[in-house]
Amino acid sequence: MLRSLVGSEMCIRDSINAEYGARLFTTMATDYLPLAAVAEGDVQLSSLSTRGVSTTASTWLTLFKAIVGTGMIALPPAVKTTGWVLAPICVAVMCVLSLYTMSAIIRSVRAIREEMGDMEARIEWLELSERLGPWQNMLSSFSVISCQLGSCVAYVVFILLHCTEVIDVDVWLLAAILMLAAIPLALLRGADKLTFVSVLGNITLIVAIVTVYEQGFRTGDASRIGHGHAAVNDSKLVMFKPSGLAQFFGVALFMFSAHAECIPVEQSMMNKSQFRRVLVSCFMVIAILYLQFGLVVYYLYGDQTGKKPNGDDGTIFDNMGNGVFVDIVKITMSGALFAQFPITLLPASIMIESLCGIAETPDPQKTVNADDVEGDLSSGAQDHKMGNADPQKTVNADDVEGDLSSDVQEYKMGQAAWRNLFRTLEVVAIFAVAAVVTKYAEDGFELVVSLTGSFSNGIIAFILPPLFLHNACAGSMSKNEKILNFVVLAIGVCGTAYSTLSLIHI
Repeated sequence: MLRSLVGSEMCIRDSINAEYGARLFTTMATDYLPLAAVAEGDVQLSSLSTRGVSTTASTWLTLFKAIVGTGMIALPPAVKTTGWVLAPICVAVMCVLSLYTMSAIIRSVRAIREEMGDMEARIEWLELSERLGPWQNMLSSFSVISCQLGSCVAYVVFILLHCTEVIDVDVWLLAAILMLAAIPLALLRGADKLTFVSVLGNITLIVAIVTVYEQGFRTGDASRIGHGHAAVNDSKLVMFKPSGLAQFFGVALFMFSAHAECIPVEQSMMNKSQFRRVLVSCFMVIAILYLQFGLVVYYLYGDQTGKKPNGDDGTIFDNMGNGVFVDIVKITMSGALFAQFPITLLPASIMIESLCGIAETPDPQKTVNADDVEGDLSSGAQDHKMGNADPQKTVNADDVEGDLSSDVQEYKMGQAAWRNLFRTLEVVAIFAVAAVVTKYAEDGFELVVSLTGSFSNGIIAFILPPLFLHNACAGSMSKNEKILNFVVLAIGVCGTAYSTLSLIHI
């Protein structure tokens, strides 16, 4: 299994190099696969050298696709809850902070390479977190697991929200049906054959965004949600609303977070010295894209942004209007997210199994050498002879080796059963939580995205990177750099705590 997972990782890295990678934005699942694959066993990928083959242009596109995606769906409602003046300021601040922390990760990686004496050495996120210590490594693992599981819940909430609009079916019934279909997918041991759905998801997202724009700019249809430009005339646009900062913090983190993904992207680059320039230019373009999308959609739909025709909370997909084409877009997007579900769940499942001691890797301590067994048997046979034992009862080493193989197979089958049980329970829990959120929570999709972003991505993006940098580069950092690093860490801790606690109303 370890080889198959590492093979999947290499396959995904090859797709990053050759085809700019594949990611259906929200979270990032496929891109965490290298992290999970290393967590699976005893292979130290840092011992390998990785001479990149990606050009500067292809690296830029890969990084862009790693950051931007369906998380944009939650941005216009977040702008509505924060205000069209405060939201751009927050986007700019989050962009700068995310740029700093991502640069800190790459600087830490390069410092470790210098320490190893190999500037092409492959360094993984797991190795960075392990260097901090056991508790910090546990925090890193927990944040990655919760990030993946939170993303899965967001997928299912989106699917339930929009499929129940197109199909007249109860939320609980649809959740049960989809759960039964998702369980076999979750039991897959590799996700490389499912990455093609990223293309479908990206295409559907683009179509949906274009449709939202088209509906908003079309004039003369007073029955349309938000009434287009009438939203401005009715003075429904909020300028400044600090009470929405908690939600916006989480959404913005969710949108800008690709911190674990930036490591394999940088390692795939042919000219790694240009990565800093790629990073800065990519973040500038993404910040502009986010700002115009969030502000324009909010301008077009006003307080009806992310609202269903009956006034209930939904997503900006509900601002596309009605019709067969819109229904097709919603179903297609839901299908792409459902197919992405096992890819997103796989890294979390692998890490949970590793922490529980049931990961599918052979235990080196339990490996039995046939020669040693035969030697022990020969010694035992001599003892039996000295004790006048019956020579007919002398045990053959080949027979014992066969018995050991049988025991190993039974042991592995038992572990496989536990892994299947764990993954089944994970799917059941995810769909149960998603159904409850869809049925009872206001702004269910935005709530899940915000919570996942504020807590899990807050740790991954704002807390761990400054710790990585201090651990790897403290000796070479100036006093001002150390102060700046501490300030970013403090912002990460306070922002993560404030946003998370505010969202769960503690």
